[in-house]
Amino acid sequence: MAKKDLFIKNSFEIIEQKDHFYLLVKKINKNSSNPVINNNEKELEKYQGLNILYSKQCPWVARFIYEVEDLIKKYKINIIEIKNSKEAQKNPNIYGTFTFINNSKILSDRYISRTRFINILTKEIK
Repeated sequence: MAKKDLFIKNSFEIIEQKDHFYLLVKKINKNSSNPVINNNEKELEKYQGLNILYSKQCPWVARFIYEVEDLIKKYKINIIEIKNSKEAQKNPNIYGTFTFINNSKILSDRYISRTRFINILTKEIK
């Protein structure tokens, strides 16, 4: 993924930031309104226990689900496939293609390796 500096160098502007995510815009029509980052923090309350929200939009994420299938079964992780843009926009995480949640807490807000996944599980499930 390209860093924000590349976009800024090419006339994009940062219009909003949340955590380590930036919303950058390059306006064609200067009179148009700016997009916004959805505030979906309340959505986190819905996710008790271990949950993975994912989309097949990214082939690495889709492959990851199969790579950790044994751990999903062992730890009884709830898997929720995000199938359309409306579901992605309701994701409590800005990065709409992968979120790993335990009891309303985001453990990972982007795709991770199997090794990292195991390390997070080991830390969370004592």
